[in-house]
Amino acid sequence: MREHSPKGDALLRVEGKAYPVRAILFDKDGTLLDFIGLWGSWSELLIRNIAILLQEQYNIHASPESLAMLLGISCDESGKVVDYDRAGLLSTGTNFKVKTLLAEHIRDLGVPAMDAERCMEECIRRTNGEIERLRPVQARCSLVDFLDQCSSSKLSMAVVTADDTEDAIKHLEWLGIRHYFREVIGSDAVLRGKPHPDLVELACNRLGVSPAEAAVMGDTEHDMRMGRAAGAAVTIAILPEESTEADITREREYYRNADAFITSYEQCRIDNHLVEESASSTR
Repeated sequence: MREHSPKGDALLRVEGKAYPVRAILFDKDGTLLDFIGLWGSWSELLIRNIAILLQEQYNIHASPESLAMLLGISCDESGKVVDYDRAGLLSTGTNFKVKTLLAEHIRDLGVPAMDAERCMEECIRRTNGEIERLRPVQARCSLVDFLDQCSSSKLSMAVVTADDTEDAIKHLEWLGIRHYFREVIGSDAVLRGKPHPDLVELACNRLGVSPAEAAVMGDTEHDMRMGRAAGAAVTIAILPEESTEADITREREYYRNADAFITSYEQCRIDNHLVEESASSTR
């Protein structure tokens, strides 16, 4: 890996502080794209498909409430997902872990063990097919403007996600933002997923920077722990846009490894560090 001085090429300004950085590593779900838009829709379809399949093939009633609890989502009376647990299975789990626990849940409902995995795979196949047609993705507010700032400042950008790499690339392409990122790395590319530092270390190695020259941005404490474990320059937690000051104060107790908090990318700014130094030397 190429060696660099500790000083970054740009200043990332957030919450009144400036961090010299050469790269920014983004989580995907809940950070780049709206979590409920994609995974809320996915969960609603999955719960419905599981209920239909188990009723048709085994005459088993699958409780939507128990599945919602397993996934770590909250639904209204109509079954629409309205919130999610930032430490829950759907938010932090790898695809492998989600599939494993879904298969166990289906088995516990009374499906023979030898059939449970087949049922899980069929339900996910149906759900993914419907999601492919719907493509319910939406970028976080002001994201593209911030990515443009980063790109203009020649910062290297990568995505580090609990999702599989292929799926992550597909979602970024749906949003039309794939071209901003030099690397997209999913949990299938490393031995240990979040909150271990492996994703950050691999991304930095590929970008040619050290973790100490990279910012990590995410919406879960797993993201913050990952960045801290890797020795990132700064870890930034992005909270829901509707968060109040009271919400942010409360979340500071949960995100113990976050250095800064934002609810919108408008609260971040990139300044070219080298230009600033040049201007300072002439004064």
